Amino acid sequence: MAVAAGRKGSITIVSSSQNNLVVAEMGNWTISGPGLNMIDYSAFGDERGRQKPGMPTAQTITFDGYHDQSISTGSSNIQAKMLTWLSSGTPILNSTKIGPKGPRFLRLWANDDTTLEGYGFWAQTSSTSLSVKSYVTSVETAQNMDGVATVSYTMAVTGGNLQWTTST
Repeated sequence: MAVAAGRKGSITIVSSSQNNLVVAEMGNWTISGPGLNMIDYSAFGDERGRQKPGMPTAQTITFDGYHDQSISTGSSNIQAKMLTWLSSGTPILNSTKIGPKGPRFLRLWANDDTTLEGYGFWAQTSSTSLSVKSYVTSVETAQNMDGVATVSYTMAVTGGNLQWTTST
């Protein structure tokens, strides 16, 4: 069984102009979920709480690293664009159509070196029946006394789940 080496990982987003852009300075990413909401259906007199499965919850993506200090320069600075997408509610779509504006093809790379075992990435599904979108839901920045700034992003995946792929 091949194991992802966890080497040369990154986070990329393909722009509406089909450019593959790296979210710079990121050092970690995590995918959690999907989950399942549990519905409480306990009644008076029950000795224990009872629950049954409800609706599936969205996957959550978090990634963090160093804050890009050149955030105010350049149109390809994805850290700056993430703030814009958060404030405008712009989704990252899984779309090959040229028409839609905005980001598409979010990819969380475990290993982007095709010569190593474990090559591949997690990406939004391309199902035609689901409209898979990812939204930036929060951004946290911090600064320490040494002048090192960090940033952390949280995203929600709606309409489906990220899937593992080894093809581009």
